[in-house]
Amino acid sequence: WTYLYNVKVAAAGFTSSSALGHFWSLAVEEQFYLIWPIVVLYLARRHLFGACWAAVVAALFCRIGLHLAGYAGAATVLTPARMDALAIGGLIALAVRGPHGLEAIARWAAPVAGVLALLLVGLLASNTALTSVGYTVVALLCGAILIHVLTASPGGVTSKFFASPTLRFFGRNSYALYVLHHPLLWFRPPFSVRFVPTVFGSHLPAYILWLAIAIGACVAMALLSWHVVEKQFLKLKKLFPYQYKKTQPGLLALPSTSLPPVAPTMS
Repeated sequence: WTYLYNVKVAAAGFTSSSALGHFWSLAVEEQFYLIWPIVVLYLARRHLFGACWAAVVAALFCRIGLHLAGYAGAATVLTPARMDALAIGGLIALAVRGPHGLEAIARWAAPVAGVLALLLVGLLASNTALTSVGYTVVALLCGAILIHVLTASPGGVTSKFFASPTLRFFGRNSYALYVLHHPLLWFRPPFSVRFVPTVFGSHLPAYILWLAIAIGACVAMALLSWHVVEKQFLKLKKLFPYQYKKTQPGLLALPSTSLPPVAPTMS
């Protein structure tokens, strides 16, 4: 609960992990958020762009250095080595709130995403390359895709797909789904083998049944979390004043909680 689980994993490895082992990623996020508001508060807008790019480059070289030193696990879970994705989110948030929004870079989003996707495929041959350079490539690729989606023509295929009720449902409940799914993995082996018999000597039907039940259980618990906890906290936003800018032309309309005030979100 101190949001230092990633430090434990870096020191002892993932073998020390538990049912809450995936909380290392939440620790990275919260540690970044502890520093980022101070950076935003004291830096001018033009300097924030530089700070974001500096964080991206620093994370990349930090991972490469840790890999070369033999600390591959630390390169995966420590905040200085994983802040590039969050910094790219900050860059997009800054661009959205700029005088021209995302219009100036929107036309480059799809081509850049294509090049990054090809580069990522090339990195798949090496696990070291994938977990060092590859993480930055993935972050940039996701950023390019996000820009393309946000600037897609209203009514187009892209807008309709990403604004679909199904994706909105899972997006709204994604945090609880992430938090709750991992503990269920700890019950998988005894549940699937002990309670579901094999079919023609295969355990595959058991795992398929377990997967269906696990997804249903995760969704049910996420819905409970949304209605009992998360939605209640979101109601508190009415107690704080907000200033809204008109959405840029062609920018996919999003709920007011979707874009943070410069700080990125992993949700």
